[in-house]
Amino acid sequence: MHIQNSEKGQSTIEFLLSLTFAIGITMLFVSQALNMTIGFMVHYATYMGGRTYLSYDTFGVDAGSSISEAGNEAKRAFNRYQLEQFDVTGLELKIHSPSDGTALTAGLTAQYAKLLSPFKLLLDGEKATFYSEGLLGKEPVRATCMKAVCVSVGANGTCSSDMDVTLFDNGC
Repeated sequence: MHIQNSEKGQSTIEFLLSLTFAIGITMLFVSQALNMTIGFMVHYATYMGGRTYLSYDTFGVDAGSSISEAGNEAKRAFNRYQLEQFDVTGLELKIHSPSDGTALTAGLTAQYAKLLSPFKLLLDGEKATFYSEGLLGKEPVRATCMKAVCVSVGANGTCSSDMDVTLFDNGC
């Protein structure tokens, strides 16, 4: 067996190893940047859904139907952003209603899982769970305000047209 003592080709091997490492690190950072950008998109869609839930009102006399319709409208507002085009799959969207006893934290939450790295060798294909909140609170609907005003003028929550009062909503 003959061993050569020259170092020819060593710089080429070092260059290839360094280039492979640099490309790998760059791709890892690009992957994380894409995960963050998609996360920002999910945050914005959740915020817009929560904002819709906050402000939607049917102006009806039944507060329950107005709140459930606000939830449906919030889901429609969230789904307008078509996040499945960006590989956001397994999305769990939840409406937090004021009837749950948490009126200050009413709104939307979204949860989904995404691969940490697109490379199978790195992190063994582990998924991270991302969570987004749009808990903006929920303003009382007009039916609730009307009942509160009727109670305060002594009508026990039922106002009729023969009462000689003017109902004024001061924002409940």
